[in-house]
Amino acid sequence: MELYEAIAKRRTVRGFSEPASEGALRRIILAGSMAASPINSQPWEFIVVEDRAIVEQIAEHKFQQNQKLFPGPSELWGEDQEAVEKLLGLPEGYKLTAVVLVGKQKGYPKIPKLKRRPDWSWLHQNRFGK
Repeated sequence: MELYEAIAKRRTVRGFSEPASEGALRRIILAGSMAASPINSQPWEFIVVEDRAIVEQIAEHKFQQNQKLFPGPSELWGEDQEAVEKLLGLPEGYKLTAVVLVGKQKGYPKIPKLKRRPDWSWLHQNRFGK
C-alpha cells in the first residue's frame, strides 16, 4: 500500500480484541521517531501504557473533557492534560502532545460513512477566509 492510499483509508479504531504485538509497537514507535523536528533535535519521548488502571484514568480524563466541550479537539488540554502528564510522571519541561491507541481491531463496526467536506474547502491562502 502506498503512503497516500494508507492515509486516505485510515480509520479511527476504538475497539480492540488484543494489544498490538511487541513487533508492531516497535515499528509504530520507530516510524514516529522519524518525524521531522527543528534542526533534527528529536525532542520526543514515548510512553507505552499497558497498565489497565492508568489507561482507564486517561480515558476518564478524556471523557470528562468531552462532556465539557463536545466535539472538542481530539487530544487533551488544560487541567486534564496536566493531570495525565502527572499520572505518567512527565518531568518538568515535558508536555503531552498525543495519545494514540493501538491494538488488533475488534471486528468492523457498522458505522455509516459520513460525508467529507468538499476537497479544498479547508484551504486558505495567506489569511483565514482568503
